[in-house]
Amino acid sequence: MEPWNGEPLNPDSPKANILTQAFGGFGLAVYLVLDEHRLVHILRIEWLG
Repeated sequence: MEPWNGEPLNPDSPKANILTQAFGGFGLAVYLVLDEHRLVHILRIEWLG
């Protein structure tokens, strides 16, 4: 998973660093990218199934 391949959580702010990424057909990860620290913090994982 590449951090910047996700979709912005808020579509009105496409350069925001809080993103979402679908996975496994039923999952969604919401995460925060901190480039200056080379970190990604997972904020929420949801599994719909």
